[in-house]
Amino acid sequence: MKDSDEGLNPELQDILDNLGKELSDATIKSHCAITRDILEYLNDLSVDLQYNRSLPNWLFDDEVEKQIDRKFPVFLRLVVPHHYKSGEPTDVHYRTVWEFVFSDDYENSHTGMLDIPAEAFNLLPEVPEVVQVNEETYELWTEMDTDSITSNFISEVESLLKKEGEEEE
Repeated sequence: MKDSDEGLNPELQDILDNLGKELSDATIKSHCAITRDILEYLNDLSVDLQYNRSLPNWLFDDEVEKQIDRKFPVFLRLVVPHHYKSGEPTDVHYRTVWEFVFSDDYENSHTGMLDIPAEAFNLLPEVPEVVQVNEETYELWTEMDTDSITSNFISEVESLLKKEGEEEE
């Protein structure tokens, strides 16, 4: 993509013109946490949609020593609207940075970058800010029905993506 002498490339100008609307349409997230299973689902979506950023599959493999630990939530740390797939302009999706704990390293947290569909981003749960895990917050997390939460999240995203696909046809 090359800028002309008369201004920005029309595709880039269109993206910039729509950026404000896209940001205002996006759901603002101050504190977001998901399960490892939801992160794995989002990663599979990223691969299926051929987005530029996905996480390696070994992060979700229970058979390897270094994997994302299921006992801890995965926190959203950064999000930026993104408009390219394989160097070509595409519908807006979000480049996200997630923070997680490895099963063999409880002393440190680690991050990974993942591109996700806008529909999935807008469904991510808002959670209270947790600075220190105490007995009450730990109990809340461990007693949560994460299988049901994961299943409901995946169903909602699939429904939105299907609906969007039907509207495009």
